[in-house]
Amino acid sequence: MLANLLGKELLKTDANIRNIKANGMVSSRHATTPISIQLMRSVSGLCCEECNLPESEEERMHRYDLDALRRQNSSTSPLVLAPMSAPNNVKRVEQIITDYIAACRFYGCGDRINAGVLTTIRFSLPSLRLSGGFHDADMLALSEIMFRHANSALSFIHRLDFSLSSKEGQLHGRAGFRSHGALALAKILQCSEYIKEVNVKRNRIGSFGASALFLACSSNPTLETLGLEACRIGERGALAFAEIMSSNSESGLRQVDLSGNYIGFKGAFAIEECLQIRRQKGLPEIHVDVESNLVFAEVMNGVTHGVGMILALVASVLLSKQVENKSHRHVISCGVYSASLMVLYLSSTLFHSLFALRSIRWVLRSLDKSAIYILIAGTYTPFLQIVLAKDPLFSTYLLAFLWICCVLGIWVEAFQTEWKYRGHFSLLMYLSMGWSALTFLPTVITRLPPRPLIYLVLGGVSYTTGVPFFVRNNNLDHAIWHVFVLAGSIFHWWVIYRYVAPAELGYATG
Repeated sequence: MLANLLGKELLKTDANIRNIKANGMVSSRHATTPISIQLMRSVSGLCCEECNLPESEEERMHRYDLDALRRQNSSTSPLVLAPMSAPNNVKRVEQIITDYIAACRFYGCGDRINAGVLTTIRFSLPSLRLSGGFHDADMLALSEIMFRHANSALSFIHRLDFSLSSKEGQLHGRAGFRSHGALALAKILQCSEYIKEVNVKRNRIGSFGASALFLACSSNPTLETLGLEACRIGERGALAFAEIMSSNSESGLRQVDLSGNYIGFKGAFAIEECLQIRRQKGLPEIHVDVESNLVFAEVMNGVTHGVGMILALVASVLLSKQVENKSHRHVISCGVYSASLMVLYLSSTLFHSLFALRSIRWVLRSLDKSAIYILIAGTYTPFLQIVLAKDPLFSTYLLAFLWICCVLGIWVEAFQTEWKYRGHFSLLMYLSMGWSALTFLPTVITRLPPRPLIYLVLGGVSYTTGVPFFVRNNNLDHAIWHVFVLAGSIFHWWVIYRYVAPAELGYATG
């Protein structure tokens, strides 16, 4: 019976549309009397019959200016402020709710009518946040009311958020909707004129569903933000995005999140080429987040410095035994060096091993970059405090300068994350601090035998040779950089262990 009711309502809607067109009424939403008003009058009486304007006063009250509400700097979310300031009109929504419930029963999901949909419609919320289990059939039911009302009675909905439902859906044995639900969502976006943001996080839509969404976005000038984090779109989904968006000028997309989707190096490279083509053609910029996609590369990054962490622990124990009967200056300076080694390899291993945890990724990234400064300053400490202990210009002032540079670098990495020159600054600081040894090289030559000098130079050359791979950062380049860092730190550790730690202050052993 309810299925018949839904069918009759849809047939009635089609008949009304034909009658409106037959009477010569204009179908554009910018016309004097839009189709939405004429249609809603005949179907449910949701629009005022005396209204001859493109939208009634009540319609205008539901046109939320979320940006203006954000500028008020209130601690209350604009997504709450907006609906709380709107009128409660039962007649406006009761027919839409009836249609939605009928659609749910028609598609076999009447036992899980979504509270998020009902709340959004009832109180005119600008953000439709789905709750509970929400699967393909649920999306079909939602699409029925969105097809009919998205550009009229439900035009206050500017955001669709399926991230919570994908998480809660695991309680029902399946996390969110799949490719068929994504296809229904794509059809909604294809006809919507008011939705600006869609978040499909952790719904496993695959490459098929992602391709449908990209096609819908390509012809939608209103949609600005698309979140597809951890949706398993794979390499094919990334290639589809690159193909569709490389020359598209109609899309309104400005922010796309494709992180954690296993797109691989080929997919990431295709997206990078797509964005480059858009820049060359003068098309609007699209910011695409492709973090946490190079799984094999990240595994190799974690393994290379995981090995370094094990070696650093062993090296620290050996070095501590080497200086256990030496002066406090020996113990402290070598302890600082050992700590800097472990900080570098531990932070790097954690950063690359936990690449999928985006909530803490920026913290681990800052630690990883900052640890490079710590290792450079820490490596210099035993040389300046032991070999050059009787030269205050180096043992005091140069060492203080290096640690000040270290603190400055850490401050930039931790608190200047949006600075566009941060990468260039860091690279310049790494090289400048690393080769500051040239300032005291003539003095060191007189106090160290030739063999440790060769090891010192080999260590510096190892670090520097890895820099081009660090800068290029393609595919396994970062893992190669890690190998060069590991080699450089081994050379320097051997010099400190064999020649610096056993030496008396101001001298080195041969």
